[in-house]
Amino acid sequence: MKTELLKKTSLVLAAVCLLSACNDNEESNFTGKDNYILSFELVQDEASFTGAITDDEVIITIPGKLILENAVATYRISEHAAISPDPSEITGWDEEQEFTITAYNGATRTYTYKVERSTVLHSGNVILTTQADVAAFTATGASLIDGHLIIGSETGGENEDAVTDLSALAGIKEVTYNIVINPGYAGTDLKGLENIEKAGTITIGQVANLERVELPNLEFVNNDLSIRDASTIEIFNLNRLQRIGGSLTLANLSLTTLSLPLLESVSGTLSLTLNIEELNTPLLQQANSLYLSLEGLEKISFGLLEQCKEMDLRLNKKNTPAYIEFPVLKETSDITITGASNGNIIEEINFPQLVKITGKLSYVSGYNISAITGFTALETVNQLSLNLIRLVERINFPALKTIEDSFTISGNSRYSNILTHLDGLSAVESVKNVSISYCSALSSFYGLRNCIDQVQSWTVNSSLYNVTLEQMLAGEYYYEP
Repeated sequence: MKTELLKKTSLVLAAVCLLSACNDNEESNFTGKDNYILSFELVQDEASFTGAITDDEVIITIPGKLILENAVATYRISEHAAISPDPSEITGWDEEQEFTITAYNGATRTYTYKVERSTVLHSGNVILTTQADVAAFTATGASLIDGHLIIGSETGGENEDAVTDLSALAGIKEVTYNIVINPGYAGTDLKGLENIEKAGTITIGQVANLERVELPNLEFVNNDLSIRDASTIEIFNLNRLQRIGGSLTLANLSLTTLSLPLLESVSGTLSLTLNIEELNTPLLQQANSLYLSLEGLEKISFGLLEQCKEMDLRLNKKNTPAYIEFPVLKETSDITITGASNGNIIEEINFPQLVKITGKLSYVSGYNISAITGFTALETVNQLSLNLIRLVERINFPALKTIEDSFTISGNSRYSNILTHLDGLSAVESVKNVSISYCSALSSFYGLRNCIDQVQSWTVNSSLYNVTLEQMLAGEYYYEP
């Protein structure tokens, strides 16, 4: 009997020792390196929202107008890990949060918690002419307007019921048609529209009190974006704008800096009529046409602009830029460059890689362009027109071989001119029509000697040397008093 009891006791002790050894072995093998959120859920009243965990993000998707007030988090993390801050202490679940998971061995991993709202569609136009209209629309919780969004009455003037605050519209992310800010809008900013990512058209005009235009999440405008005749606008933010399917027009604003750091393409016209100190369009590669009437800048440069069919450069302001360059443009249809009667001297207009102009290159030089150069690679142009060249003393197109249609040059009938020769056109081999007038100092046509046998129509009048086509064919290129 004693022997049997002793055997049983020995077996129990052996089992305990074996179990203890196993536990010790398991503890010695536990490294405690895991630091993961394994599951995450928010519970509000009877609704629950399960988080999608991807890499180091936890994303909760909720209905567009829902506010996560009094929501409670439930979660599961790696064994023996800790989470900071404690989710039970968080109240702002509508805002982005960061959580740090610390493993048993001290290694950390940070997760970013984000809220994404599902789209709530409003079909039809939204017209907000009073603050009460804004409040009523906000109650719909719409994030996508499939129609127009019109803010303010069409006429300005004081109105007690006018819209002054758009902050309640912060849930809107897209407007498929037009966003119109009318003169009747009485606010000073567009806070509330900052989350809009896409729009059909945006029009802001003659809004008397508007000081800030900030649409920091706008990426794409399907048609036109126009902001003009709002001289109170001083702050401008379209920092994520990448593409405009129509035209971009900015005119008569009180900006000192215009920065469009991500803009790559304008399918219509890029039109800027501004007095600014800095212009930044570092990624712009394509614009169908370009209209610039700028002052206040020392230099204009479109460093990546490769495609532009038409250019109208109005250098006719008192403080117009002295240096203009388009370093990578290789072909275009038409370029018009207009100088000023009282502006500062234009030092350089540079198109170093432009080889072909399929239409017309036109200079109207005024008094602030002293040399027509900068087209060092240009080989072909359909029409070359140089007008009002009163103070132009040098013309140089060193690579130009073909003027497919006409070459026109005219001075000023009321004033004397200083251009004496056309030697900078010596590379020209072909031109059909030549018309030169009011060049009171022009005495040498030697620069046209290589193309004279291709000329079909020749007119020179009111110049110092009114040379005829017959004289040119005879080699009489110079004026001899």
